[in-house]
This record gives sequence, structure tokens and C-alpha cells, in this order.
Amino acid sequence: MSTPEYPGGYSPQQGNSFQTQSNQSSGYAAPAPATQPTRKRRHPVRTTLLILLVLVLLAGGGAYAYAQSVRGAIASAAQSFCTDLKAQNYTGAYALLSSGYQAKVTQQQFTQAGQLHDQIDGTVQSCAASDSAGGLDAILQLGSTSVTFPAHMTRNKTFSGDMSLVNQGGSWKVDAVDQSLQGTSLGPILVANDYCAALAAGNIQQAYGDLSPDYQSRLGSEQQYAQTLQGVLTQGVSLSGCTPDLKTYSVTGTTAKLNGTLDVHESGITVNVPIALTFAESGGGVWKIDSATLQPQA
Repeated sequence: MSTPEYPGGYSPQQGNSFQTQSNQSSGYAAPAPATQPTRKRRHPVRTTLLILLVLVLLAGGGAYAYAQSVRGAIASAAQSFCTDLKAQNYTGAYALLSSGYQAKVTQQQFTQAGQLHDQIDGTVQSCAASDSAGGLDAILQLGSTSVTFPAHMTRNKTFSGDMSLVNQGGSWKVDAVDQSLQGTSLGPILVANDYCAALAAGNIQQAYGDLSPDYQSRLGSEQQYAQTLQGVLTQGVSLSGCTPDLKTYSVTGTTAKLNGTLDVHESGITVNVPIALTFAESGGGVWKIDSATLQPQA
């Protein structure tokens, strides 16, 4: 078979050969196919550290919010307690005490103490926590359910001491209030009341136990003390009670003074016999009567 002819003697094979030769002879080279840039692999240790840092920062934010929430709850409970004291709402204030605190003092005793402080030191004007937040920070760090912090309470003057709160059932309750924060110590008044009640009941043993060791040594034994009382309270004479004069009450360190009257009945007549008491603290906040001076009226 004869090969078909093309104009000018050109054939496809020749054309192909020409193109190849032309490219080679021109020195032109076809560009290499494009390649993707190599990505740097992130170091696994650095990645882990970065993740941990983010988690710490997020945890720190949550801890801060928790601390603020706890601080707010504690401040609210303490302020409610103060508000009730200012309003002389002792029933409301007693309800804000922890079960442990209420186990140590009855509502009647709590109310009586509050009323005595109001008379002796003046009514509560304001309360404030100290600027120190160390105690509150401990809750965040240790997960504690109790906190103690210094506080101030202003009556006729400002009293300072610690206040403790405890979380019970999700609510913060007042668990302890230092005597120094409440006001003037009431220990001498309480022992005077106990002494008077014992004399009125004829309980010589109890009355003798309310006296300081030094006063007991001056009076003699309990039997001698009983004989002395019997000489004062002759037949037909009885003691019905005592009336303290709180305006004369004062406490200085470990000593105190209080004047008042004994309500003495004789032949249907009541006579108020003035009495002057002094007190001494025998240690651990325990007060005892250190002297009792009667001043019978004619």
C-alpha cells in the first residue's frame, strides 16, 4: 500500500520528530510539577503544656467565681445576724446560730445576754468584718465548711474579736462569737444571779461554791458559812431575790464590781438591803464572788 501524500511532503511522523527536535534544540525544559510545602509537626510536649496552661487558666476562673460566691454567702449570713442584733430581734438572731452553738446556750439565755449587753454597753450600731481575707481564702484552698475571721461590733464603743461561721445543710450559720466581740464580760453578773438564786432557795452548798477560794478561806468552811447565814436570816426572815444596779457594773481585767439590793421579807414587810459585790476571775473565764458587803437599813 502506498503512503498518502501531504502537501509540501509533510507527514505526522515528521512533524512529531520536528517538534521534539525543536524543543531540544531550543534549550527549553518543561517546568517540574509543583510540590506542597512541608508542614512542621508541633512538638507533643509543647502541645501538652499548652493544653494544661489553658485548663489551669479556666480552673482559676472557676475558683475565683467560687471564692466570690462563698465570700458573698458568708458576708450575707454575718450581716443578717448583725441586723437582728441591731433590731434587738433575738429570736431571729438565735435562729441564725449553728446547732452546736444552740446546744451551748438556750434561746432564753441568749436573749438575756443580749438585753444585758444593750443595757451595759449600749445597743448595736454597726458590725464589720476585718479587711483580712485569710480565713475566707482557706475555704477555697482547703474546701473547708467553716471559717473564722476577725470582726468589729460598735455599741457605745467598738468591741473586737473573732466570729466563726459553719456551713450546715448549704447555709452558713454563726458558730461562735468571741466574748470580746459581744461586749463587756457578763460572767460576774451571771455568777451573782446564781448566788442570789441559791440564797433564796436555801442552797448553801451552791452559794458557797460561787465564792472565790480566797473569800472561802476568809469565811471559813462551808459549815461555818452556813452558821453565819443562819445568824443573819433569823426565823421569820427570808430572801426572795436580788436586784442588780447595772449602772454600777464595771469590769477591769480580772476583777469586777456590782452593787444591788437583796429583797428581804420579814413579817410580811419587804426590805431592800443594799449589797456591794466584788468579783475575781479564777482562770479560764470563770468568775467567782470575792466579797459581799451587806449594808442593812435601819
